[in-house]
Amino acid sequence: MTNLRVAYSAEGASWELAGWMKNVFDEQYMLHNFAINPGVSTNPTPAAPRTAGATLTVWF
Repeated sequence: MTNLRVAYSAEGASWELAGWMKNVFDEQYMLHNFAINPGVSTNPTPAAPRTAGATLTVWF
């Protein structure tokens, strides 16, 4: 799985603006696949799909 993050902060600034993306290539896989009753049933949990967002951080 590939995650990306790009951030910008002006020199001497007290803030940072970042853009990020998780699961860039939208891979489908299971986070967990454990047996509820061994040999009878399992409980697969799929991973999150591609997500993207922005974060503003301010230091004071």
